[in-house]
This record gives sequence, structure tokens and C-alpha cells, in this order.
Amino acid sequence: MARKPYYSKNKQNTGVMAIFGLIFFFFLISNLLPLLIMGGIGLGTYYLITQKSRKQKKLAHNQLLLLESNLQSSAQEMQTLGQLLDQQNYLKFEVSAKNMLQKLHSYSYVVYSIQKYIDFQDFNRISQKINSQTSAIQTELKKLRISPDSQPASSEEEIILRMAPEIIQPYRNIQNDHSQILEKIKETDNPSELEALHSISMKRFRDILDGYLKIKASPKDYYNAEERLKQAKEALLQFDLDLDETLRKLNESQLQDFEISLRMMNARQSNQKDAPNSSDIY
Repeated sequence: MARKPYYSKNKQNTGVMAIFGLIFFFFLISNLLPLLIMGGIGLGTYYLITQKSRKQKKLAHNQLLLLESNLQSSAQEMQTLGQLLDQQNYLKFEVSAKNMLQKLHSYSYVVYSIQKYIDFQDFNRISQKINSQTSAIQTELKKLRISPDSQPASSEEEIILRMAPEIIQPYRNIQNDHSQILEKIKETDNPSELEALHSISMKRFRDILDGYLKIKASPKDYYNAEERLKQAKEALLQFDLDLDETLRKLNESQLQDFEISLRMMNARQSNQKDAPNSSDIY
């Protein structure tokens, strides 16, 4: 009987091993491929997220450097504001101070918008600089009785701020009431007559204001300067109250139809309450 060759048995074993190898390979691929895909997706997502964060941090760092540069410029502008005060150039001071407040407000908005991307120490340092400069400007405006939100002063206001800041508030109140009164007068039945009467009152105000400023400019050149200044200031305060009353009267005159309709409505409601119900009649 013939013996089978030895190499044929090895060949069969090799084939079996190859088949098992292929099966194992496909098994690994079928089980590991989803994991590899999920891992790849996770790594890609992480990269995208961290890339965005890195860009935001870099942008925040650049904005922080810009803020520091701007605040250094603001510190120099603060010195300029001090010089304007020393020169009693109140009109230019007011305009420059309000412009600075607007810039400081924008700086504050920026630093809060990048707060989570910068160190707390940097955030705290920049915020303190902004708050310090803002507070200093607001304090000087308050000393001059200037509202940070008001319109820039006129040339006449600048003179009053420089020579007689103690009357700036009644002066502004009077100017505001004057403008409103003129508008209200246009809506009345006799605007010409009322405007003429108001003009007489405003001329008296002008006479007192001009006299006050002349005496204040050189009190030694006038008799009883202090007493006359005191009387003039009291007159200005009273005129302010008088204009308030005039404005109230003009406003009330526009409510005549309202009052008539209101009284008629109240009378009708009262009559309905007093009238007997139908159940009482029958």
C-alpha cells in the first residue's frame, strides 16, 4: 500500500489555519470597526471643540492686550481732563469727559464678554482700572452739577459753570421749562398773548442773571455785593418754581375735555347706581 506524501498533510493544516485566521480577522473587523469609527468621531469632535476654544482664548488674549493699551491712553486723557479743569475750560471738559465715559463703558462690556477666557487676576485688574477712571470722571462731573447723560453745555452754561456753578441747576431747570412752555403755548387758543407775557418774564430772568454774573465777576466793584448776590439767587430759585407752576397750568388747560368727559362718566355711573332695578318696579 502506497504512503501519502507528508507535504499534503501540512498543506491541509496550513489551509485550515488560513481559514481560521480569516474568520478571526473578520470577527475583529466586525467588532472593532464600530469602536474605531466612534473613537475617530470622538477624537474629531474633541479636536473641533478644543480648536474653537483655543481660537476664542487667543482672541480674548488679543482683546485683553488691546484693553490694556486703551486704558493706558485713557490714563493720559485723564491728565488732560485735569488740565482742562485747571484752565476752567468747562465746556471742553464736559465734552471730553462724556466721550471718555462712553469709551470706558465699551471697555467694560468687552472685558465682561471675555471674562471666562482670561485669568481672574487679569479680569479683576482691568475691571478695577475701568471702574477707577469712570468713578473719577463722574465725581468731577458731579462737582460741576453736570449729569453724565445730559447734552453738552452751551457757551452760556460754560460761563455759569466757571463763574457761578451754584446757580447752574436752577439755570438749567429754567431753560428746560422755557422750552416746554413755548411748545405748550403754540397749542393754546391765544398763543401771541401768552408768548408776549412769557417773554416779559424771561427778560426779567435775563436781567437778574446778567446782574448776578457781573457782580460775581468783580464783587469789589459793587455795593453790598454779597447781599445782592443772595437776593438774586433767591429770585432765580423762585422764578424756577414760578415756571413750574406756569407749565402745570398750561398742562391743565389741555385737560379740559378730559375733565368734562370724566365728570360726565362719573355722573352717569352714579345715576345708574341710584336708579331702581326692574325687580323693584314689578
